[in-house]
Amino acid sequence: LHRACEKGFKIKVKIFLDYGDDLNLLDNFNNTPLHYACTYNMIDVANILLQNPKIDVDIKCCQSRITPFLCAAYNKNIEMMELLLEYGANINACDINGSSALFNLCKDENKNIFQFLLNHNINVKIQDKSGMTILHSIAIANQKELMQLILDYDPSIVDYQDIYGKTALHYAAMNNYRDIIILLLKNKASVKIKDKKNYTAID
Repeated sequence: LHRACEKGFKIKVKIFLDYGDDLNLLDNFNNTPLHYACTYNMIDVANILLQNPKIDVDIKCCQSRITPFLCAAYNKNIEMMELLLEYGANINACDINGSSALFNLCKDENKNIFQFLLNHNINVKIQDKSGMTILHSIAIANQKELMQLILDYDPSIVDYQDIYGKTALHYAAMNNYRDIIILLLKNKASVKIKDKKNYTAID
């Protein structure tokens, strides 16, 4: 079943399911059939699996704790993400590092996917294991347009601190990202907040 989902063999998938194959079974690589369908963009196969009432749409693979929705997000497949959400997938699912779908999308311009996730009310206040929000990640990645999207959506996270006490402004200032600094200051980022080493963003 896993192999059929990876290759997009719809008829074989239906046959395996008719014979009672466990569609939530983890294989030797700790993935379910739905993980494969989402990873390899097999939307027709994913649709077949999701129509089965026994499917666990938010099942996590054992190692990285990634859900099928996260697989689809990492592949930037909006159509697959939309399908999973229709079947109740958790848009706020996080991986083993505590990162939501947004986190791995800020390394390059993914404005349309960011907007899609925001339109579906993803939680931008999520902090990963190091206490970073998506705003920290965007500041480090120096992505002005994505930062504008997030701040327009929820400006209240502008001064969130990570486990080191640093805000997004700290990271922007450390890297001398002028456009990011200006944008954060326009959105009332505080220059007075000190990190764990007692430094402000302007020190």
